[in-house]
Amino acid sequence: REKRKSTSNGILMQVRTLKPQVTRFLQVLKPLFKSMTTKTETSQNQVGSFLVGDGKPTWTVESVKEVQNPLILEGTVIKGFGRGGAELGCPTANLDAESLSDKLATIDPGIYFGWAQLKGETYKMVTSIGWNPFYKNEKKTIEPHIMHKFESDFYGEHLKIVVCGYIRPELDFVSVDALIEWIQNDIKVSDQALNQDRFMKFRFAESS
Repeated sequence: REKRKSTSNGILMQVRTLKPQVTRFLQVLKPLFKSMTTKTETSQNQVGSFLVGDGKPTWTVESVKEVQNPLILEGTVIKGFGRGGAELGCPTANLDAESLSDKLATIDPGIYFGWAQLKGETYKMVTSIGWNPFYKNEKKTIEPHIMHKFESDFYGEHLKIVVCGYIRPELDFVSVDALIEWIQNDIKVSDQALNQDRFMKFRFAESS
């Protein structure tokens, strides 16, 4: 009985000794998990783990990366799901993903940015490529947002984009408000990043 008591006291003292170290360790880990947890998402086309955005956006212009092989995509602007402008305040100029499936297969899902050329003018652009886990898309899509306020729709127009920068992976979100906050941060980060020489060099030349 005395031996058991001595052993118990020894373990208790070790736990007390380690407690400050464990506390500091958890304090270091806490910020890393503050903005995201993991969630497994399954569809007929993909099985994968998406991060769940439940905090403030953490990506900044300092964290963006260059795309190793910039991707040029072009096609006719089509109608999308109708939620970009109406629900999210971020209208998109959607391209037909099926006709671009071979090229889209070469790039990982995520949030990217680059340049868009429409009617001879060049604009900054940010786009999602993937399955949009919040809305549970069943097909891989590309949904470019052109950073310009247009007076009217341009369905049927020819759009050409170059994807040259990467911001972050696809995320699922706890609410529409959280999604909107992260989208607005993506736009801000893209706008700032595209002023850098390493991305300016991919800008399309203006044409008449």
